[in-house]
Amino acid sequence: MIKKNKKKLVTAAATLLLATSAHAMRLDAGGHGQALWFPYYTVNGGHDTYFTLASTSKVGTVAKVRFLDALHGRPVLDLDVYLAPYDTWTAAIYQTSPDTAPMLRTADRSCTVPAIPAEGVRFTTSGYDGTGTLPANAPQGIGRTREGAIEVIAGGSITDGSPTAIAITPATPGAAPPGCANLPGSLASDIGVAYNDLSGSAAVIDVAGGEYYAYNADAIADFTDVALMPASGPLLPSLAQASKTAYYFSESSGSSNGGAPQTATLPTGIDAVTVLFLSDTVANDYLVDPGLGATTDWIVSYPTRRFYLDPAYANLVAGSVGATVTNGSFDVDLFDREGAGVQPAPQSLRTSVSLPNDAVNVLTIAHGADDASLLDSQFATRLLVGPDAGLLRLRTAFPGFTGPWMMVGDARRMFGSAVSGFMAYNIVNADALPGRLSNYGATFNHRLTKCDGPMPLPESSCHRWAEQPQQP
Repeated sequence: MIKKNKKKLVTAAATLLLATSAHAMRLDAGGHGQALWFPYYTVNGGHDTYFTLASTSKVGTVAKVRFLDALHGRPVLDLDVYLAPYDTWTAAIYQTSPDTAPMLRTADRSCTVPAIPAEGVRFTTSGYDGTGTLPANAPQGIGRTREGAIEVIAGGSITDGSPTAIAITPATPGAAPPGCANLPGSLASDIGVAYNDLSGSAAVIDVAGGEYYAYNADAIADFTDVALMPASGPLLPSLAQASKTAYYFSESSGSSNGGAPQTATLPTGIDAVTVLFLSDTVANDYLVDPGLGATTDWIVSYPTRRFYLDPAYANLVAGSVGATVTNGSFDVDLFDREGAGVQPAPQSLRTSVSLPNDAVNVLTIAHGADDASLLDSQFATRLLVGPDAGLLRLRTAFPGFTGPWMMVGDARRMFGSAVSGFMAYNIVNADALPGRLSNYGATFNHRLTKCDGPMPLPESSCHRWAEQPQQP
């Protein structure tokens, strides 16, 4: 649960300086790592969110699981989850009434600290209403707890045969771990560096409506080479404790010769995490055909934005340089299904959209300003389109290099915003027989590109400028 001790922020900063990493991390295409980012959860509009956290390690693992509100990324619940070897932990976030915050409930027997009662544990506003930390300069009601993101950070691996390992491992298959009530116990002496063995998935579900939108979590491998738990402070372990060096691939000419990744060493760990997610274009499909009853939402989530914009995180990111890439303005390229992406065409429409500086944004693609959000987001931004279906591309850096950028090396810049997310759509079959479900939905990860290079960088180096459509 969230601690209510403001003084621990100072301790958190001191601990952070002692527990940072020195090797290179990467986003793992296979979905395994030491840190995970789930870009969206919600309980709005009758939806629940189910998620899983799995370990493929032959030894136990302890991880911080933190639920963050959509506006500022403030914690609304956090807990430590102890995974036995090859263990999977599952839980659900659901709404009990319109006047209360969501509940987290699990039937899983894996150990958690604090323990989760059978009836579940309720999310709290203390992370942003001033009772537990700095009050947020934004609405402070329970609505903020109802949608957001989830982060998981491995605290370390549990030494095989240690008291902690024995406590969290069932003695026989199907039995409960014998020592959950005694945790954390001797964790400080039983813990080592975590392996890249965590993975996760989530699904936003409307049981009554027959909707199911599933996705895999982003995984950061080689996030750290030190154990991060036990941790002192309400915000630790943190993404800010990452390695200061990141591997990445770039779209710019010659940036990744021979398929080898570029290496960037940044002033702080959170800057390096930002580089992992930094993208100059975000592309995906959409479908809003009224004849199909089709609706589309895009999730545009920012894993690191809170560290640069929210004073509650200021002590964790002293000396960082990533605040230059927190701009939420995008140029939008829209193509219908007959459009040629690299040719100026009358059916192409270039426009723009500005998303709030929130930790999580829902972009509702719509024909009209009053069209509903597919996921019933209370914070949705609407992007109005003409064609019923097609391709959208958000460009975070503009011609003339006026868009957001950050330095990633000597005289080397990277353009864009640090984003994660997916597209979700739903189709309603109005002709279905009575008693049969008639919703058909899917999710697709955003297609992202990176652009970096020495300055001055020729505009031809990044395809987003070469393929830019003209005004109709």
